[in-house]
Amino acid sequence: MNDLGIELLTQPVSTKELIEATYMEAVVREGVFPSAAFKIAVPKLWQVETIGADVFPDPNTPAVPIARFTPGRTSAHGADMDAKVVVYSVFLPRVLNGSDWLRAFAPSQGLKLVGMRELPTAYGLMGDAVAYAPSTGRVHRLLTVKDGDLLFLIDGSVHAQGNPSAPGLQEIGLMAAMRFTLLSPSGQHYAEPMNALEIRAKSHSASFLVPASWDPVQPVDTPPDGAAVHLLHLQDEVSAGSLSAVLAGSGNTTAEELEAVFLAKLRRQGFQLSEAEPILHGSRGDINFNVVQYRGFLRDQERIVLSLRAHANAMPFSGQIVSASDEANFEQWAINRRVFEIMLETLDISML
Repeated sequence: MNDLGIELLTQPVSTKELIEATYMEAVVREGVFPSAAFKIAVPKLWQVETIGADVFPDPNTPAVPIARFTPGRTSAHGADMDAKVVVYSVFLPRVLNGSDWLRAFAPSQGLKLVGMRELPTAYGLMGDAVAYAPSTGRVHRLLTVKDGDLLFLIDGSVHAQGNPSAPGLQEIGLMAAMRFTLLSPSGQHYAEPMNALEIRAKSHSASFLVPASWDPVQPVDTPPDGAAVHLLHLQDEVSAGSLSAVLAGSGNTTAEELEAVFLAKLRRQGFQLSEAEPILHGSRGDINFNVVQYRGFLRDQERIVLSLRAHANAMPFSGQIVSASDEANFEQWAINRRVFEIMLETLDISML
């Protein structure tokens, strides 16, 4: 628990009967650009102001508050707490988890995140959070929703009135978040064009998706009868991320041994690396996998190595992303983290 005693509310505190008597479904089509049309739950007797159908986020104005809901009468639920729900639309043309975007956005708005969970979706991990604004005394209940190169933030807030830990303060925002639905979603899971990358060994192949913005370079350390690929993500002609993947030529080696070859190469380049930190393990279809992380330094700059160890059809696969750490460059780390997740989510290993 944080020093304010605020816990993330995940279920309404009111009874089902009271919820049904208090809330209504609001549909917003007019006053927002077409692909931003949505429905949401807000208390009855509330009103909405929209920004206009000709206003949308772009590179110059990446975050736009497209709709603002407030009590329409003093007798409406939440009026005594100065409650409001604001829906933002954000231009986010890079693969990025909504949870990571929220971690960066909240402090820029004077919000202190005091509780968060990451919700897995086909669009990445979405942020479901509670925050406190010291300058205003407001408690904010927040949720991100991703669709293609747009991200939507549902921000329901009330004045804490000196008791920010009261669970009921989050209920209006939670109801808005739970019932938020885009009416015309694009269905595009990724914010940028993706390429299907395939590497072919003697008897097996491995394929996965990578952003088209990552450029292939000449791979090294290809095992006998195996295959390898190396890609770089360049920003201003400087590497902001590096992805390497190796498919063994036979089942006589392991993914851990393939990883060890890669790590030895990094150490020869001057990397100082920690011991492996377990992150995730599981299976998907025929693929069994483990994810580990290494923290380290290169020329006094903090680095992260995310490593995937996978096996399918008795054939090992090893994939790594080398990135700035989250402390050194949060944006680079967040993008690289999502690219690594996409490799894991879309990896297929099959017989030729």
